[in-house]
Amino acid sequence: MWELFRQKVDEGLIHMVGIFLGLSMLFVFSDAMLRVLFGYSIFWLQEVILYFIIWSTMIGAAVAVRHNEHIKVDFLIEKLTPQHQFILNLATSMIGLIFSIVFTISGLKLVIDAYTTEVASITTLETPLWIPYLILPITGIIFVIGFIDWILSKIRKRGFWNEMENDSQVRK
Repeated sequence: MWELFRQKVDEGLIHMVGIFLGLSMLFVFSDAMLRVLFGYSIFWLQEVILYFIIWSTMIGAAVAVRHNEHIKVDFLIEKLTPQHQFILNLATSMIGLIFSIVFTISGLKLVIDAYTTEVASITTLETPLWIPYLILPITGIIFVIGFIDWILSKIRKRGFWNEMENDSQVRK
């Protein structure tokens, strides 16, 4: 059940990334054509494009973490034994989890601070900044869930634990 829910959430997030990027490209093209053909620009498009690109990048990174497809240096890891690979991956995932928790809390504080102080962008659109800042705690939660899910799924695999026990018995 959890796996199906997770898959549907990931599909929704990936579609959201596609929509944000597609709209960004459409807005950039439209604004460029308006400037070239009519010497006119829609003042708020640049800000919206910036927010859409940032949101799509953050959501894409969060989905990548959930699938363990984030940027990592694996040429060193591949040279280790399976037991050492597991331990190193678990340690780095725990560090990633801690970072994600701090990231989520800091993002939430930033959103609350921007909301309570009513800070707005300095552009003509004057977007309340708590709205674009929402991406920080949202993706932070996705990061946290992704790391927890990955850590628990690896620990639950009894096949690996059996291999580790067999490995240690052979060495004795």
